[in-house]
Amino acid sequence: MDCKIAGTEKGITGFQLDLKLPGISHSLMSETVEKARVARLHVLAEMAKTLAAPRPEISKYAPRIQTVKINPDKIGLLIGPGGKNIKK
Repeated sequence: MDCKIAGTEKGITGFQLDLKLPGISHSLMSETVEKARVARLHVLAEMAKTLAAPRPEISKYAPRIQTVKINPDKIGLLIGPGGKNIKK
């Protein structure tokens, strides 16, 4: 069994479970979620010791997303013949 549980102090935000068995018992699942809760809260508490809140500004090295609108008639120029520019 491979189980990954992510979340905040308020609860679970992401859950992934991979099984090789046909299933697991309700009690095992409950125990797993409870252990993950304790571990998650511990990790968040340790993180809060270093950085209690998000920084007011984003680092100049942080990745950025930029949206560019392209005229549909010109999309071929961007992609190139046979997708040549995309495949680079």
